[in-house]
Amino acid sequence: DASFRLLVETVLSRQVRAVHVHGGPGTGKTHLVRAVAAATHQPFCKKHLADLFSRRTNWRDIFPRQNNWRDCLKQLFTDACQDAQHSATSDEDGDGGAVQPSGTIVCIDEVDGLGPYGILSTLELDRFCEALIAELQRLRQSGTNITVITAGQQMRGNMQQILFGDGGFDIMVEVLLPSESDREDILRKGMQKLLCNSSSCSSGSSGSSS
Repeated sequence: DASFRLLVETVLSRQVRAVHVHGGPGTGKTHLVRAVAAATHQPFCKKHLADLFSRRTNWRDIFPRQNNWRDCLKQLFTDACQDAQHSATSDEDGDGGAVQPSGTIVCIDEVDGLGPYGILSTLELDRFCEALIAELQRLRQSGTNITVITAGQQMRGNMQQILFGDGGFDIMVEVLLPSESDREDILRKGMQKLLCNSSSCSSGSSGSSS
């Protein structure tokens, strides 16, 4: 659809980009980002905002040397830069091995702090958005080919002013609930896939064993 095409074009623009995907629960925001990553053949890293604030996963188990969410955020983008550089050096064309610029996609889900793992205060959210913009500006200065995508349901506190201020995010993509005909099409394709998978099973076996 239009949202998918816009995101693909943005990712392939070969610049440091920042996109906010906005939509209600169940609209498929995360699935859309995953589909864009697959279509553009870019490494994809997704974290929930709650992870950074230790509301769900203790990030110190993942990054033992990191002491707070700001350090975790920096580490997230440091790792993304390394992934982008690695994918660039391994992406060669057929004209003598010239390196083609590649990149990586970093998605921070439930960036409005309204996920099922705890609600952030508007003050916490504003501070996070400010830190995110600082990291984004650092990425732009480095010239690393990274797409930063955030996804959320609402614009709480000063989110919109901070994210889309000077040097901030480039575009907002709104994801709507599918129409009745679109839902029927999704169901029809899902059933076709299910039937194809079941027909590929051998006699006497289950789908889980194939």
